[in-house]
Amino acid sequence: MFLLLIGTSLNAQKYGLSVELGQQFGINKLGNYDVPFASETKFSMGNGITRQLMFHLYPDSSNWFVSFGLNQLSGNNVITAQRKNLPAMDYQVATQRIMSLRLISRVSYLFTVKSYSFNFSAGFILPLMSKNTEEYRVKDSVGWSLTTASIRHYTSVGFNGSIGVAKLITPKIKCFLNTDINILNHQVKSKKLMAYESSNGKSFENNFPDIASKETIYRKDVTEIRNNKDVLPQRFNKDQATDKLSYRVTDSSLGFQFGFLFLF
Repeated sequence: MFLLLIGTSLNAQKYGLSVELGQQFGINKLGNYDVPFASETKFSMGNGITRQLMFHLYPDSSNWFVSFGLNQLSGNNVITAQRKNLPAMDYQVATQRIMSLRLISRVSYLFTVKSYSFNFSAGFILPLMSKNTEEYRVKDSVGWSLTTASIRHYTSVGFNGSIGVAKLITPKIKCFLNTDINILNHQVKSKKLMAYESSNGKSFENNFPDIASKETIYRKDVTEIRNNKDVLPQRFNKDQATDKLSYRVTDSSLGFQFGFLFLF
């Protein structure tokens, strides 16, 4: 891909810069396998608003062009687990929200019909920075509590594609509408409890007195699970993070992007 970008830039006669804004809807939903209550809820964290800045390189006498740039997702709160069949006014629910900056690179094919241009694109999407926050909310006859955690993921790469239509509004400016798809799954790497509130006034330190109760490391290989009270109680060390087997989550999405392309 990068060799293609370099080769194209040497022969390019036209460049473009696009700014886009869009709405994404989660697809390819997966379950959460580490919540403090049973749930069969499936979810995608891909719901939210995206902002995108892309640079485009157009080769001489070709319908093909390449693009690369940055995509920023401001995710909505998504229900990742929920306990049902509880007494009226009681609830147990977990939500997550992701804020992510991703790199996108793709190849596109462009053709024109009358005054409209159409393009089909395919490439990859790579998260550069992410902030994934999880909250557990519990309410029953005793009171309520709110626990907040920070989640990290292993490095991952996914597929990005789009179909778009554009129209010139000046000789150097196009407006366009794209339908985008992102297929992007992650394996969870770690979770750290950050805050705790409750109606009984119990402090974070009292509720989670040691490192093992508030920090979890998720291992890709089951043989690396060494510090786990349930698996190896004789070797458990409360002053180290708990080891668990990693699981997959997704922020795959299907969305619509509206923007402007500036040619130069």
